[in-house]
Amino acid sequence: MTKKTQANVKTSEPVSWSHVGRSTKETLESIVIAFILAFSFRAFIVEAYRIPTGSMAPTLYGAHRVMTCADCGYEYAYEIQQSIPRITVCPNCRWIGSPQKHLQGSRTLIDGGDRILVMKMGYELGDISKSFKDRLGPKRWDVVVFKNPSDPDINFIKRLIGLPGEKIEIIDGDIYANDKIVRKTAVAEESLWFLVYNNDYFPNRHGRVDNLPEWISLDQSSKQLWDTSSRVLIFHGSKKNQSGTIMFNYPIQDFYGYDDPDSQYGRQFVVSDIKMEFMLNLKKSSPPGQIELILSKRDDVFIAMIDTGGKAQLFRTTQADFKIGKAPSELLSEAKISSIDPMKPQIISFENVDYRVRLKIENQVILETTDQQYYPPIDRLRQQPEEKISPIVQIRGKDFDGQLWHVVLLRDMYYRPVRIQTPPGVSSPLVGQLGHGVMGNPIYLGKNDYFVCGDNSPESLDSRLWYEVGPHLLSLYEQGHYQLGTVPADQMVGRAFFVYWPAGKRLLESGPPIIPNMGEARFIR
Repeated sequence: MTKKTQANVKTSEPVSWSHVGRSTKETLESIVIAFILAFSFRAFIVEAYRIPTGSMAPTLYGAHRVMTCADCGYEYAYEIQQSIPRITVCPNCRWIGSPQKHLQGSRTLIDGGDRILVMKMGYELGDISKSFKDRLGPKRWDVVVFKNPSDPDINFIKRLIGLPGEKIEIIDGDIYANDKIVRKTAVAEESLWFLVYNNDYFPNRHGRVDNLPEWISLDQSSKQLWDTSSRVLIFHGSKKNQSGTIMFNYPIQDFYGYDDPDSQYGRQFVVSDIKMEFMLNLKKSSPPGQIELILSKRDDVFIAMIDTGGKAQLFRTTQADFKIGKAPSELLSEAKISSIDPMKPQIISFENVDYRVRLKIENQVILETTDQQYYPPIDRLRQQPEEKISPIVQIRGKDFDGQLWHVVLLRDMYYRPVRIQTPPGVSSPLVGQLGHGVMGNPIYLGKNDYFVCGDNSPESLDSRLWYEVGPHLLSLYEQGHYQLGTVPADQMVGRAFFVYWPAGKRLLESGPPIIPNMGEARFIR
């Protein structure tokens, strides 16, 4: 051998079993520490959950299937629980369809519920000090996870709407705390707008003649000025003093396309907290004109008048005066705006929600009612029956030529008045009584009590409907320290903040949903 070759030859060494033992011990210690950290993270910081039911739909889905409407092309989900619904109804155009195939041989084709992440640390730290609680503790409109008051082994997920020390009463679909309406935060408001109709998904109708959601001309003269036969609403009114009106022709109710239609027929509530939104695109040669947006709630009719040359006004009138064509005399607000450039389409929205009316242009509030101008007559509301007539929703054009793109109509969350019911075979002295916190039966929350409701109000077993006390709360209940309809602070688990795994996509029609649907991953608001 040469010296170079000899230098590359390694002599064998005896194995040090003590060294091997130390390495194995260190590896096992690392594994144990990793498990401890993982369990600690799960127990105190963030934990993953799967949504089993549709009580929070359409914010969060339980077991469901997704289908595309055969008439308008709108994609929607529908719930599958103990049984498959007989029919499905498109929440956009109300087309009646057949449920998707749910079995392929022995394989189920049902999509599982959303998988979510829940932040627990903030609620844990909230128990340490008041400052932590103020910053990190439960807040109104949070989506929260908590222990089921009737069964500590089951976790529920709902939206937090009542806070400790408050008197909570649901009146006309809205939440009142200490006899004052509770308005939603901007984030919660955007989360709780539900679809009524999106004209981008224009129904084909397929020869049907029954009543469907659509925009139609109010009268024959308006029909000469408006074209509502496609996804784009077109107005030709540049001739002097030429005005025409279109109206939304379908009842606005708290309908959920997610729920079994057979469970909803005949018991839907009129909703008059609504929002219309569209993009106004003026024709290049169009002269300045006016567009009026009209919404009503009970006896009040609100009219936002936009002069495309640079002015906006908000009026109020009564239903009686509006129906006879009397011009409104009550000016609530006005503002100068930039003239609408025919070369630059503008997004315009008009909404009435939680007793506040707003006109927005390009997402900026232009006009808004004050609390002195528009407020809920709470004593009168308690005595009035629920609304039976759908609100007025109209758009009036005058003196301009243009188009309305992406016309969408949305409704606000409507919390239903309910009476307590039990499953078949289960008895309770509360059966038939008004639900907790509904009009006529307000609930007074203790210093550590919370009140929660589901976003799918018709199908949510929430604070309004609880009728039994679990063993973990029974002694407190008997001592008068717990009341039905509330969630004690120490039963709060955490705030749901992210859908990390929505229902996946199938590689094959009959295969499992294994492809991550990352487009539906989202923060929970």
